[in-house]
Amino acid sequence: EVMMRLGKPDWLVVDHYALDARWEKSVRPFFGKILVIDDLDDRPHEADLLLDQNLFLDMEQRYSEHAPAHCRLLLGPHYALLRPEFAEARSTLRARSGKLERLLVTFGSYDPMNLTLDALQGIEDADLHELKKVDVVVGSETPHLESITNYCKNRPGYQIHVQTSNMAALMAGADLAIGASGATTWERCCLGLPSIVFAVADNQLPIAAGCDKAGALVYLGRTPTAVRNPISSSLRQLSKNSEKLGEMSKIGISLVDGLGAQRVCNAMV
Repeated sequence: EVMMRLGKPDWLVVDHYALDARWEKSVRPFFGKILVIDDLDDRPHEADLLLDQNLFLDMEQRYSEHAPAHCRLLLGPHYALLRPEFAEARSTLRARSGKLERLLVTFGSYDPMNLTLDALQGIEDADLHELKKVDVVVGSETPHLESITNYCKNRPGYQIHVQTSNMAALMAGADLAIGASGATTWERCCLGLPSIVFAVADNQLPIAAGCDKAGALVYLGRTPTAVRNPISSSLRQLSKNSEKLGEMSKIGISLVDGLGAQRVCNAMV
């Protein structure tokens, strides 16, 4: 009834792993065109535009069997959907020294396994002599906020940010990030922030693997029950290799410029 009163919308944007061509065909009469956001390539779609912002080795072959011939494909981090603050922070980005003086730790807003605390213990084990500050980002609903807070409160330079809206500034200020893969990977790349990552969900696996292959980050695998030891080992290695840190930063910047949302809009209009 509302749609009849307002008129047919120009676009429907579909972003849901449980929806496929069957559902999209059923709603097509009610919309001008359909944009589908996907990154699995595991089911057919009925769309005019299909966006997959992730980096895959077989990019040219993706969706060849799952998108109709008339569908235009927007593939790769060139189309990554980032908030404007990341492009803005990129325009004033400082040159990193190659020293690990400031770290950023974030394993997502919930982090049920408390990988955040495990990572902080890994940082301490690494004994980085140049380290001055550690920014820890958590969500307000994380079940382990108290243990993380207790760990940080007696350690100078450790600061907790709860449900922060200042991620671009934190990333721009850091020398290395530690945490989960996923969409935030493109935020880090946009700001040239080297990172050590784990995949904490299956849909993060191809993102992490693809970026590791490209040289934009260090991927330590699907999240085990503990991340302390691999993080401390990787930190020790990177602290002695400023060239690798610099190369990761350059590759990340080359992959994502922060203007992907505008490119998607241009494709729609």
